[in-house]
Amino acid sequence: GSKFRLTEFAAGSTIAPRWSPSGEVIAFVYAPTGNNHQFWTVPASGGDSQQWSETWTLVLAFDWLPDGRGLVAAIKDWQGNDDNRLYRVPLPGFADTDATLYLDHPANTAVDYPRFSPDGRLLAFRSSYEAILFDTETGAVTELPSLGYNNSPLVWGPSDFAGESSCQ
Repeated sequence: GSKFRLTEFAAGSTIAPRWSPSGEVIAFVYAPTGNNHQFWTVPASGGDSQQWSETWTLVLAFDWLPDGRGLVAAIKDWQGNDDNRLYRVPLPGFADTDATLYLDHPANTAVDYPRFSPDGRLLAFRSSYEAILFDTETGAVTELPSLGYNNSPLVWGPSDFAGESSCQ
């Protein structure tokens, strides 16, 4: 394919691009300075970027909701909470006023790396470096066996993955 610029900012950084489930929009974080993170989107085919927040905060990671109507994001220093928690950021909507806690559970502290399963039923995330699974249909929260203290993002593997030993 061809390569073309999607954003034009005079200063700062654009980080963490994520394709929407439809593939038509890319959400990203724009940081005009340091940890002043803001939510933005841009059409994947190009066009005007749309800003969805202004409040200074630290976005640790995010993923699109499976229905494409917003994001689930691990955000620190947000809405009076100094801990990093999972929030639902509706799109369209203005995150500063419209974002809500995604999960009201003790595991929703020191959170990062939220990722939905390919079918959208499960949300995996880390809470204090421990892997957690949230079943969006039943509401069950399951702590997975300890991964140890590491800083690796959680990822979903293909359903037919038989382990590294089966790779050639």
